[in-house]
Amino acid sequence: MPEFFKKALFSRQLYYEKGRLIIAGRPGVLVPSDVMVFYIHELLNSAKGKKILYDSGYVQGKKALDIIKGKMGAIKTKLVKLGIETLSITGWGEFKAKVIDLKKGYGVFHLYNPSVAEMYRNKYGVSKTPMDYYLAGLFGGAGSVLMGEKKKCIETKCVAKGDPYCEFVIK
Repeated sequence: MPEFFKKALFSRQLYYEKGRLIIAGRPGVLVPSDVMVFYIHELLNSAKGKKILYDSGYVQGKKALDIIKGKMGAIKTKLVKLGIETLSITGWGEFKAKVIDLKKGYGVFHLYNPSVAEMYRNKYGVSKTPMDYYLAGLFGGAGSVLMGEKKKCIETKCVAKGDPYCEFVIK
């Protein structure tokens, strides 16, 4: 069990109460990856689906980093570390920061062993384009809080397309 996960349990940032999973003071649910893959596939095939996925990730990323920032203060290096640790225990895969330049407002993150992208590729075949719009939005929202101005994130590599890892670039 990752150390951060143990700390979250010990500090009651993650607990179960009266039929609810509480994550950082907010109710959460566990959804199997195959269900997420189905939702994503259906949304990617709709007119506004990519925007819905990106915008919902953006809101979540912004809220999550605001919560972490409120508990930890404004030390940006700690925020990045805790943000990555938080993402890594959620089941999406293993996140690594590759480049972070807070002065230029730029970041590159890699996702290894991505459960949803791998399952998407296995179920629907190799994708022609990246499919992780939700995670791109998540990085865009979190990057906006971290860098103090509105940021966008684009997935430039994706396991669903056959790349060895997913890559997210914040600008």
